[in-house]
Amino acid sequence: LGMKFVPVPITGGPTSGQRVLFSVWETRVQDYAEFARVNKVDDSWTKQEKDGVPVSREAEYPVVGVSWEDANAFCRWLMEKESAEGKLPKGMKYRLPTDEEWSSTVGLAKEDGATPAEKHRKNTVDFPWGKDWPPTKKVGNYADEAFHTKFPPKQYENRWIGGYNDGYATTSPVGSFPANAFGLYDMGGNVWQWCEDLWDVSHKDRVLRGASWFIDDRDYLLSSARGRSAPGGRDSHLGFRCVLAPVAPATATATKAAPFVNTLSMKPVPAPSAGWISLFDGKSLDGWKASEKPGAFSVQDGKLVVHGSLSHLFYDGPVQQHDFKNFEVKADIMTKKGSNSGFYFHTEFQPDGFPQKGFEVQVNNTHSDAKKTAGLYNIEDNLTAPAQDDEWFTMTIRVQGRHVITKVNEKVIIDWIEPDPAAPPGPHKGRIIAHGTFAIQAHDPGSEVHYKNIFVRPLP
Repeated sequence: LGMKFVPVPITGGPTSGQRVLFSVWETRVQDYAEFARVNKVDDSWTKQEKDGVPVSREAEYPVVGVSWEDANAFCRWLMEKESAEGKLPKGMKYRLPTDEEWSSTVGLAKEDGATPAEKHRKNTVDFPWGKDWPPTKKVGNYADEAFHTKFPPKQYENRWIGGYNDGYATTSPVGSFPANAFGLYDMGGNVWQWCEDLWDVSHKDRVLRGASWFIDDRDYLLSSARGRSAPGGRDSHLGFRCVLAPVAPATATATKAAPFVNTLSMKPVPAPSAGWISLFDGKSLDGWKASEKPGAFSVQDGKLVVHGSLSHLFYDGPVQQHDFKNFEVKADIMTKKGSNSGFYFHTEFQPDGFPQKGFEVQVNNTHSDAKKTAGLYNIEDNLTAPAQDDEWFTMTIRVQGRHVITKVNEKVIIDWIEPDPAAPPGPHKGRIIAHGTFAIQAHDPGSEVHYKNIFVRPLP
C-alpha cells in the first residue's frame, strides 16, 4: 500500500523504552479503499461533506468518516494481509497508537493524571508547532481564512483563526505541512485521529488526538488536548493513523532516515511512553521471593516460567518498597493447555499455602476450574475464557480506591466496586481493599504458565 513507518522512542506507558513505528501520515483514502474493496464496510467514508462541500474524496487525502471500530478492523486486515504475504516483520502488529505514545510524539513526556480525561489540556503552553499563538507560519491544517471563505459564520459554528491561512477549506493531502522532529506529518490539524485508549473510567468513549481542519479554539489546538467520541462515531473530521508495534517488546529497526515502508506505502516511525515501571528484568528473579517450592519458578528466554507444585512468587523489590495501594499492573501471559495460575494484589509474603491477604486475579483458559482468566477469584468471577492457550495476551489490573477493573487485551472483563463496608465471603476474610505487594501463583505440577513484561504504574 506504500504506507511509510518510522521509529519514535516512547517515554511512558506499557511501551515505555520501546521504539514504536508510527505511520508518517494519516491513513489515506487510497489505503482505505483497498481495505473496503475486499471487506464489507460501512460506506460513510465515501460520502463525507460539510454544508454540501465534499470532504476527503481524493486518493492522497486522509480518509474520514471512519469509526474507532472501522480503524481497528483496518489494522487487523492489514496485519493479516501482510502476514499472509510474508511481509510483516516477525513479532510485529498493526494497531492504533495509545494516548501515551501520541503524547511522546508531540514532546509531552510527562503528564499528570491517570486517564486521558485527567490529562486533557493540563499543559496550557505547548502546541504541535511550538509556543506561539496564533501560529505565524503555515504549520498545519486548521479552521483558517480559507475555511472562513467557504463556510460563513453561523451562531456557535464556523469560527476560524483570524489572520491564519493554510490554504485549505477542509482536509488537505497528507504531508502538506512540515513534519515534526520524528518525521511525522499532521500530528496537529487535518483530522482528529483515533487512539486505542478509553477516555475515562466510565469506559464509554475512545480518545482522539491532534485536532482538525474544523478546529479554531486555542485550547483544542494544544498538544495536550484530547477529543472523545463513542467507538462507533463517524464524522467528516475523524480519521486515524496506524502504528507498527511489537506484539511483545522488541526492537524496532526503522529509522527516520530509512523508514520501514509497508505494502500500502504507509511510513511508520517510533514514538515514546511514561509512568510504567518494570518489575521483572527478564534475566533473573531479582526482586522476587518464592514461598515453599522455589523450583516452580524459573527464567527462560526472557520469560518467567511457572511450572510446579503449589507455591507463590511474591514481589519483594524496591519499587514502592513493594507496597502498593492504587495502581495499574499489567503482564503478558501465555497459558499452556489445561493450566492454572493466578496474580495476587494487596497481598503479603507467607511461607506456604494460598495467600490469606489480598485478591487473586485468576489465570486459566482451559483448566477444569470453571473460574477463568481475569476474574476476581470467589469475589467477582469470570466464567468465559477471554484468551486462548499458547497465545500471548496482556492482562491489566487497575485498583483505585475501592474500584477494581481487570482487562484482557484492553477488553474490560471485571468492573467491580467493593461494598462499604466490605463483605468478603467466609473463607476469604483477607480479601479486602487495602495495600500490599503482588504474587504469582504456581498452582499444580500439571500447569505451565509463562509471564513477561510485568509493569506497574502507581496511581494517586
